[in-house]
This record gives sequence, C-alpha cells and structure tokens, in this order.
Amino acid sequence: MTVIRSPLFSPAVLLLGIAAMFTFDGNGIAWFWADQPQGAFILLAASTGLWVLVLRSVRKAHTAKD
Repeated sequence: MTVIRSPLFSPAVLLLGIAAMFTFDGNGIAWFWADQPQGAFILLAASTGLWVLVLRSVRKAHTAKD
C-alpha cells in the first residue's frame, strides 16, 4: 500500500478542528464561535477547499501510477 502525503492535509484538519471548537465553563459546554458564527463559516469553507485540493492530489497521484 502506497501512502500519499499532501502538504495540505495538516492545515485542512487544523481548520476543521478550529471551526468545531468548544469551550468549557461554569455553565457547561458552549460552541466557541457562538458569538461569531461567520468566523466558523469562513474556517469551514477554507477547510472544505483544502479538503477538495487534498482529495484531488491523492486521486491525481493514484491515476499517475496506473
């Protein structure tokens, strides 16, 4: 099995994780971006774009080997 590494994988995971962050306080669990959902949307859109590029590069590498 060949492992194909993309330099965009780490930023894609990081942006997705930041968009889905939660905070823990005395009131319980709250979504980190509750006051600014547009910030989370921007991070999610950027992460989606990076994931598309990651999957394209993996597919391109697989077709090049065949």
